[in-house]
Amino acid sequence: MTLPGGVILVFILVGLACIAIIATIIYRKWQARQRGLQRF
Repeated sequence: MTLPGGVILVFILVGLACIAIIATIIYRKWQARQRGLQRF
C-alpha cells in the first residue's frame, strides 16, 4: 500500500501546524510565568 505524495504532504503540513500551535501555547505560558517571577 503506497500513499500518493499529496496525502503525505498534507499529513506533514498538519503535523507542523499542530507543533506550531502547541509551541506557541507553551511559549505564552512560559512568558507569563517569567513575568510572574519578575514581579515577586
